Amino acid sequence: MVAALASVLLTTPAFATGGGGSSSCSATIGAVSAVPTVVYDPFDGVSASVVFTVEAVNQSAEACNLSLAVASAGSSSTRYFRRMGDKLRYVVETTDGDDYENDIGEPRGWHSLQGGVGKTKLITVKVKVPSGLIAPAGDYSNMLSFKLYRAGGGGLGTVATAPANAVVEGRAQVNIAGASGSWGAWSVDELDFNTLNTGEIRSARVQVRATSGVTIQVVSQNKGKLKHKTLPAVVPYALKLNNVTMVLDPGPAETDVSPPVSLDGTSYPMVVTIGDVSGRPSGTYKDLLTITVTPE
Repeated sequence: MVAALASVLLTTPAFATGGGGSSSCSATIGAVSAVPTVVYDPFDGVSASVVFTVEAVNQSAEACNLSLAVASAGSSSTRYFRRMGDKLRYVVETTDGDDYENDIGEPRGWHSLQGGVGKTKLITVKVKVPSGLIAPAGDYSNMLSFKLYRAGGGGLGTVATAPANAVVEGRAQVNIAGASGSWGAWSVDELDFNTLNTGEIRSARVQVRATSGVTIQVVSQNKGKLKHKTLPAVVPYALKLNNVTMVLDPGPAETDVSPPVSLDGTSYPMVVTIGDVSGRPSGTYKDLLTITVTPE
């Protein structure tokens, strides 16, 4: 039997009306703390976030209940950090996890400011890059704008601004697969030739995903030879990766590739061709290939 679960979320409007504070209260934004840089690793599988504060300063003797609006530069309702033609989506949230609309006229939250000229209230704001996103490695930026409102009432003071930044780390991952497919699928840790024959071929896929171009390095434990388990006998082989001949002796062999920036990555064909086996004693022959990817 499969159980089903339904739920409903009870919520309030963007700001409540009435109750506390005076319609004659007056407040302005005193300062916006420096917004820390969001450092995002798309392959961690988790979101990355930072917090900062917006200072509200009372300009009257009246207590105020305040709301805050936060807008980002750009015409889209979705917020993006930008780097030339690239972009990385992000959100701005209250401490309760409520999204601020990307609209300077749509405040959120309820913050009590004591009466008295010069009284202050720090409003904490979170900037978050959700998990499951990817963008090319580099430095990204956007501009945030802030405006105070009486809770349930009109706007207060002028708009303040502050820059926000994000860094997408240079990352690369590799997986050896027996067939093409989605990232991490069909992983293999051994290519078995069974009975060795001259010219015999085995193929695999080197799956790579990265936030930039990468260098693929291949190191052969036996420098391009299958070595007999107990005897001083070897069988040479040739290796091609992405149709590039990899010279394993002395090695390491390297090739540069530019995979598309995506969580799915791409697959590069790897082909191993057995050399001359004539006169070799029977037995088990092995070599170990170590494949490393390094972002440029």
